[in-house]
Amino acid sequence: SLDCLIFDLDGTLYDASNGYVDHIRSNIFQFMYDQELVSRTESAEDIWRPLFKKHNQTYKGLRSGGFVFDRDEYWRFHRRGVADYLSSNSELAQMLSDMPLKKYIFTNCREREAMEALEALGVADQFEKVYGADFLGDCCKPQLEAFDLVLADIGVQPENTMFFEDSLKNLKAGASLGMATVLVKGMTADEEGYSDGENFNCVVSTLSDGGRELRDKVPILFARN
Repeated sequence: SLDCLIFDLDGTLYDASNGYVDHIRSNIFQFMYDQELVSRTESAEDIWRPLFKKHNQTYKGLRSGGFVFDRDEYWRFHRRGVADYLSSNSELAQMLSDMPLKKYIFTNCREREAMEALEALGVADQFEKVYGADFLGDCCKPQLEAFDLVLADIGVQPENTMFFEDSLKNLKAGASLGMATVLVKGMTADEEGYSDGENFNCVVSTLSDGGRELRDKVPILFARN
């Protein structure tokens, strides 16, 4: 039986194709240039991509690459502009409200910036807690230690949770622990090489429409005792 639902943020609660993810990446490349980590913005992506692919979080990737910069300044700069891309989504809010189980956010983003995005979407009040970069410390998804920290803090067994994500790597980590998995298939899954043979409990194309596919495929999530 399910005790709670755990949601990723970026690309899961809003579609990554709406421009905000690309905007974040542009901010990262500009930050790298402004901080003199690269000599020109055009070369930033070539340095960033392999580090991000290895660590699944830009902050951790850049630090592991030997780059030194202010943590707070990094988070504030690269997540700026959220209100230009995310706006209140009443259908998403209704979907979350219609799910009686407790809901949590599990993101590699810092909590403060994650809350700004949730507030822009109009769904911040739907979640019990946001688990992000401050809570996770030196680990992040898809590291199993990150999952262990979050599950322990919630006080739930992985087999009693359902995990919503747009990243194949992160979902597979959750599945390996016994979590039920829902893939929100978009830009990230395509970048990570999604194929129809992937073994997740449910695959939907979006949640932004109020979860129409999800309601059809997993109606138990919306059942009230």
